[in-house]
Amino acid sequence: MLLGYVRAVRQWVVGAWCALVRALRVFFIGEHATDTELAQQRPQQPQEEATQLPCSKTAANRALFMAYAAYFACEWLGSTDYIQSQTRASLTETLEDPELQQLLADEESGEDGVFDLVWGPACYQAVMSAVADNTMFVCEKRQKGARARQTCVLYVSIAGTHPLSAFNWFLDLSVVRAVPWPYAQRADCFFSVVQQTAASPPATPRRTGEDQSDLRLSSGTLLGLKTLLALRDPATQQSLVEYLAARAAACKERGERLSVVVVGHSLGGALAGAMALYLHDNVSVWDTHGIARISCVSFAGPTIGNKLLARYYDACLGSRTRRIANVYDIVPLAWDSAYMPQMFRVYEPQLPTPAPLRMVIQVLINTVGPKHYAHVRDDQKFFRGTPPQRDHDWVVEVMAQHSKSYFTHFDMNALAPLIAEHAPLFREPFCDGNFSAASLKTFANMVSDSVSLAIKRMSGKAE
Repeated sequence: MLLGYVRAVRQWVVGAWCALVRALRVFFIGEHATDTELAQQRPQQPQEEATQLPCSKTAANRALFMAYAAYFACEWLGSTDYIQSQTRASLTETLEDPELQQLLADEESGEDGVFDLVWGPACYQAVMSAVADNTMFVCEKRQKGARARQTCVLYVSIAGTHPLSAFNWFLDLSVVRAVPWPYAQRADCFFSVVQQTAASPPATPRRTGEDQSDLRLSSGTLLGLKTLLALRDPATQQSLVEYLAARAAACKERGERLSVVVVGHSLGGALAGAMALYLHDNVSVWDTHGIARISCVSFAGPTIGNKLLARYYDACLGSRTRRIANVYDIVPLAWDSAYMPQMFRVYEPQLPTPAPLRMVIQVLINTVGPKHYAHVRDDQKFFRGTPPQRDHDWVVEVMAQHSKSYFTHFDMNALAPLIAEHAPLFREPFCDGNFSAASLKTFANMVSDSVSLAIKRMSGKAE
C-alpha cells in the first residue's frame, strides 16, 4: 500500500516537472506543442460526429432524465436523512408531472411515460460533509396491458459530481493509482478477452484468478462503486443488490423478465459502467434464475479502467451499453490516453486553452498516460454539439458543453426547466455559458452555506 502511494507521488512529481518546462516554453517563447507531438498522441479517428442516435430516442430521453434527476440531491444541505427525504419528495413530485410523463412517452408504441420511485434515493455523506457526496435511486417503468406481464423495467440512476463535494472531486481525480477489478467471476467473458489480448493464445484457457489482476480500474472509481453498494434504502434498509434480488424473485414467480438499466452523467457515467459490470459479474448472487438483462447508458462519462478492463467490459456488456458524449465536452476525454491530448485544442481556434490549464492538462497526461486507461464501447462516435462561443470564458464553456448540450442534442430542451427546478447545477446561469455577477454570488452563497453547515456538524450543533 505504502509503496503504491510512493510511486504515485513520484509520477505526479515527474509529470508536474515536465508540464512546468512545457508551460515555461509557452510563456516565454510563445510555442505550443507541435503538430508532430500532438499527432503522435492523437488517435487516428479522434472524434467523429454521430449521424444516428446510439439508441432509440425514447430510450435516450428516459435515460437522460434519470441520469440528470440524480442531481436533485444537490439542492439540499444538511444531514443525510434530511437530504434523502427532501430529494425523495422532489423526485416524487417531478415523476408525477404530466409534462414530464408526456416527454418520456413513446409515441410510436403508445406507451406512456409514467415511472415510480421504488428504491431510494439513498445518499452518502463523507465525514464533515454537508452535501450529498453520492446519490443513487431506482425507478420502475409502470407497465400496462399485456406488456405488464412480460417485462419489469428498472432504471438505476447514479449522480455525478457535486461541485461542493470534496469526496466527489477526490473520486474524480484518484486516477494515479490503478487497482485490480475484484469482481471478475464470469469466466466465459474473461476467456474471450484473454484469447484476443494475448499474442499467442494458450492452448487451454487460463483460470480467471491467474489474470484477474490485469483488469484494472482507477482507485477512485472502485471506491465510488463500493460506496454505492453500501447504500441502503431509507425505508426498507435494503441494499441495491438485496432489492434487485427480491425483484428478480418476484418477477420469476409472475413469469416476467427483469430489465435493469444503469444510467449516469459525468462521474455518474463512469460509476454506472462500473455498477453494470458489477451486477453482471455477480449476477448469480441476485438473479439465481437468470431472468435479468443488464444494460447501461452513460452520458459524458470518463473512463472506468484500463484497456483490458474495457475489452472485458465490451465482451460482457458491450452490445447492451450506450456511451453518449459531446465532441466539445472535455470530460469524456478523460482519462483515455488516446483522447487526452485533444484537451489542448478542444475549443480552438475560438477559445485557446489558457497556459495554466495547459500545464494542468500536461501534468494529467504525463501522470495518467502510463495507466493505459481506455473507454468502453470506444467504437461509438461522439455527437457534435453547439460550437464554442468566442465570448465565453474557457471554464464556463466547459460547463455549458458538459451539461446543457445534451438536452439540446436530444431535442429535450423542454426537459431542462423540469430538471433545473430541483437541481441548481442546471439552472440557466450555471449551464448556459453566461455567468453573471449575480450567478457567481449565488454560487458563493452555496459554498458559504455548505462550509457553515459542515462546521456546525463538526461541533454537533446541526440537526
